Amino acid sequence: MNQKTAKNLPVLAWTIWLVGASFYFYEFLLQVFPNVVLSEMMKNLAAGAVAIGFVQTAYFLGYACMQIPGGMLLDRFGPRKLLTVATLLCALGAIIFAKSTNIYQAEISRFITGLGSAFALIGALVLASRWFPANRFALLNGLIITIGMSGAFFGEAPFGYLVQLFHWQSIIIVLGLIGVALAALIYYVVRDTPPGEVDVRHSSEGVSIFAGLMKIVTCKQSWLTALYGGLMFAPTPALGAMWGTSYLVTTRGISLTTADFIISILFIGWAVGSPLFGAFSDRIGRRKPPMYIGSAGALVSILLFLYIPHASNLSLIIYMFFFGFFCSGFIVGFSVIRESHARSFSGTSLGFMNVINTLGAAAAPSLIGAFLAIFWNGTKVDGLAIYSAGNYYAAMATLPVFVLISLVILPFIKETYCKSK
Repeated sequence: MNQKTAKNLPVLAWTIWLVGASFYFYEFLLQVFPNVVLSEMMKNLAAGAVAIGFVQTAYFLGYACMQIPGGMLLDRFGPRKLLTVATLLCALGAIIFAKSTNIYQAEISRFITGLGSAFALIGALVLASRWFPANRFALLNGLIITIGMSGAFFGEAPFGYLVQLFHWQSIIIVLGLIGVALAALIYYVVRDTPPGEVDVRHSSEGVSIFAGLMKIVTCKQSWLTALYGGLMFAPTPALGAMWGTSYLVTTRGISLTTADFIISILFIGWAVGSPLFGAFSDRIGRRKPPMYIGSAGALVSILLFLYIPHASNLSLIIYMFFFGFFCSGFIVGFSVIRESHARSFSGTSLGFMNVINTLGAAAAPSLIGAFLAIFWNGTKVDGLAIYSAGNYYAAMATLPVFVLISLVILPFIKETYCKSK
């Protein structure tokens, strides 16, 4: 590496990482928009709560199916090509969704989007592990979540505003075209490794990718850390990408626009908390204290948000912000699982954790939809099921239970002290 290249390396590293991370912004925007167009979706697809819940579940199933294979492919082929193809898949899925005329087409389109989205987070994390020193990983982990949650925020309130001005299907087609442009940018800017550095995919110390996968999946700590993450993450897509707006409109009697805004604050909380938890963990040289703080704070916040009667809109905004803020503490778990396994299998280990996260995200919207159907009293308007405030209060009890279980798991996870293998 010549002197000029070495001098410009930090700028190059940040440029490449930010372009790769922009896919995570785009992926989250695509993930949450069904929450804003829920009623239009139900009318257009002639579907009830259970069927619509499975539309969003299809996204997370596609996401989950590709997590471990995606991590292995990233370890083998590098982020540049795979992030390019994955972004194109997301764009294709968005366009198909906009053109869907029945529930099956919508499910297929969301599954395709989920397949592509699976590479967004782990791709950015692999780039971080290759272009930055180990003591920056938790901070970068937090920053990527901030970028993703910023996409989720824009997918809520601003997207909801656009839907009131333009036809929702047209907006989603535009999102698909934006994805095509982003794929081209990723291909021309992102590089897999710094100049002159040996590519880790060619230096796995004689251990095959599949052997590395077996080490990861047979490790008790892998399962405990991943399960913790899945339980902590599940409430966010359940509220932010599916049921949160409808819950507020039904139980609090507020307008759709106001409900969209309140739910969008969830992602602001994530965006603020993620880098702070990451930096805090790096600073104290420990991983578990931030995870404890996150779980405990998230449990209190979600209980206040769901069950404090006659809460003002300002109170709901505050509860939602702090719920997102404390939930973001779970991102430190990515550092735990990466530090528990060899660097050459960082994509595979991160993919393993994210697949469990995704299964939690897939289960939560469907569980809430199923509980709504169970408690439903049979009321319909224009052929659509109408769920009462009591139905929502009962169904949403799923969310604090998820967070409580994550808190119970934490004592069994080993501290890594910010040291990689």
